[in-house]
Amino acid sequence: SMGVAGVSAAIFLLMFIFYVRFSPKTAIVILLMILSTILKIPYAIPIIFGLIGAPAYVIPIVCGTISYFMVEFVKNSVATIKGADGLVGQVTVFLQQVFRNKEMWIIIAASVICLFVVSALRKMSCNHAWEFAIVSGAVVNVVTLTAGYIALNVKAPYAEMIVGNIIAVFIGLAVELFVFTVDYSRTENLQFEDDEYYYYVKAVPKISISAPNKTVKKINVRQDVPEHDKGSRQYGFNEEQAAEAVQDQICQLL
Repeated sequence: SMGVAGVSAAIFLLMFIFYVRFSPKTAIVILLMILSTILKIPYAIPIIFGLIGAPAYVIPIVCGTISYFMVEFVKNSVATIKGADGLVGQVTVFLQQVFRNKEMWIIIAASVICLFVVSALRKMSCNHAWEFAIVSGAVVNVVTLTAGYIALNVKAPYAEMIVGNIIAVFIGLAVELFVFTVDYSRTENLQFEDDEYYYYVKAVPKISISAPNKTVKKINVRQDVPEHDKGSRQYGFNEEQAAEAVQDQICQLL
């Protein structure tokens, strides 16, 4: 339908004008949100960008979720769109079905809350704050989605939701492994002051792998010595000195 295609293009254009062109680096989040929703693990994206991003990442997450449901509706509701009266009717059906989709708004709400929770908890000064933030984000996802499905009377894919959040936890832990590796066993708590403030600092060293020290031992190459030179070199004589010594002994005998 030309009307649906035009409205979809207009929505994507609005996303570009009011957001993507001001923050082009975050456009990848929109694509990742669409891809993760296709793979049934949209819960991983707010956890990941709650760890490595900022609360502003809720905008591309929302845009990505809306984009997915727009495409999904067009793919599954071609007959409904064609059955509408005229171009205006098709556009009206499309907008109503997309923006009145309760499941879409439940996922958006859960993703936004999850990202804010993860972003806040991972900044805590307690040990293993990132692991706590990851697990808490998954729990918030499950609780928010379940509450939304029950409150809005939407059929919930509970098994898919639980498995998806477990996978999201493992993905979050993998991100932590590559981005935030620290050694909590060597944590130091420091305190100092100036004229106006007292400062309490918690220093957690990063995990670093030091290269082993290598000792290079130089071994001189052995040189072969002729048999007739071994005796003279053993006593520190060269050939001329040996010959002179022999002549002196002959002279003494004569």
